[in-house]
Amino acid sequence: FPDGRAAPYDLKLVDWETADIGDSSWDVGSVFQAYLNCWLYSMPVTPGLTADQLESMAQTPLASIQPAMRAFWIAYSAVMQLDPAQSMQRLERCILQAAARMLQTVYESMNRQTQLTANAIFQLQVSLNMLQRPAEAIPGLLGF
Repeated sequence: FPDGRAAPYDLKLVDWETADIGDSSWDVGSVFQAYLNCWLYSMPVTPGLTADQLESMAQTPLASIQPAMRAFWIAYSAVMQLDPAQSMQRLERCILQAAARMLQTVYESMNRQTQLTANAIFQLQVSLNMLQRPAEAIPGLLGF
């Protein structure tokens, strides 16, 4: 736990999708992407509202999921024994992987659609922002 208490159980992250050894940054990015999609899908699809207005109307506010993402990252960094410089470098890579995973999610969800949904557009914009400015996404989206 971030406050120094011992965790009551040993948590492992398993990639069941491919069940193979690969880049752990993809798996960590997929965790971040799942949290961020929870936030994005909770925004109402309301034409004419600004991004700030949509965000304020989210049923799952970003601030409510940031502590879980932060706790996950702290635990991951500790298990991986990353020093602060390594941790930041890996975190930026994980943000880029989260953006790529978000793009994959949009592609998969739009497979049989004739046009993009509002939620897909939200995801595309957030993933673009993350890809263009990963260092800003860490405090802005993850709350670190």
